Amino acid sequence: MEIAQLNELKPRYTTSAGRIFTRDAEVVERVEALIGAHRRLLDSSYLGAFLADTFIDYPKLERLSLTISVSDEYDDNGGTYKRAHVHSVEINGVDEDDVEAADFDGLGSDKFNDDAMCLYEGYRESIEYADLVINVCRDQVQHLLKDISYVLYSANEAALQSGAGFWSNEFGWTIEEEATRFSRLETETVNFPISTGADAVWKKIDNSHIEIDGWEAFGAFFPERKAEIEARRLQARL
Repeated sequence: MEIAQLNELKPRYTTSAGRIFTRDAEVVERVEALIGAHRRLLDSSYLGAFLADTFIDYPKLERLSLTISVSDEYDDNGGTYKRAHVHSVEINGVDEDDVEAADFDGLGSDKFNDDAMCLYEGYRESIEYADLVINVCRDQVQHLLKDISYVLYSANEAALQSGAGFWSNEFGWTIEEEATRFSRLETETVNFPISTGADAVWKKIDNSHIEIDGWEAFGAFFPERKAEIEARRLQARL
């Protein structure tokens, strides 16, 4: 069943709230299976994109280890639901001799707690809800991040030179269009140019044009499940 077929079924077999409303067990089974396939696909896509985006946001991050546990929580109706908690976050930088704590500001349990259940379900292999340790590294998705570039920017130079706060190896401090583009690895080795107040920083550019394919990222983190996700993707016609 394709998405178009699901759309044809929806007016006849669902309520305005989207709840399936029919006595035809076969229709219910087919619709729920399709919805479930879409949900699993989207969950996998989101998980891959979320993890890849973490390495984009933290260019000095090489490896990340998360410890997650799951507990039963009570809802307002007296029922229970599963909730995941990130207990610890261990971080390794690309070059331990050139990494400062400030390079990973915000990369704590609070960043991951909202998505803890998604992370847990994506990685767990057992039906049991035992504590889980997740390990991911930059090498797994490096090929997806290779087109990201960086420029050197100085707010002080921009203020003093009518916006010319971007560094060019050819022109010096200039406008963004003329700035020298550097790779992530170059940000670890290039010496900063002299700027007023020594305020030069790396700035990630063209991020609005970078589209991390969540499914591709998921396949990079889970190569053994790539065929499975591809099958779902084709089935859902995405």
